Amino acid sequence: MKLKLGSFLLFAATLSAAPMAVRCGKLLDVRAGAEQANAVILIVDGKISRVGPAASVAIPAGAATID
Repeated sequence: MKLKLGSFLLFAATLSAAPMAVRCGKLLDVRAGAEQANAVILIVDGKISRVGPAASVAIPAGAATID
């Protein structure tokens, strides 16, 4: 299920010119080896532009949001 969802998100992001924000319950930072709770992945122009805590990632007005 997770692989299918991830593939869909990447596919949808490449088709969409509008920014997209994905709100994650938990995100695994493999470099730091730690989980990050309440994370946001911001995709702009089909590319990941920011990843971080929801409090520090501003979601642009009009962005599609996936919880």
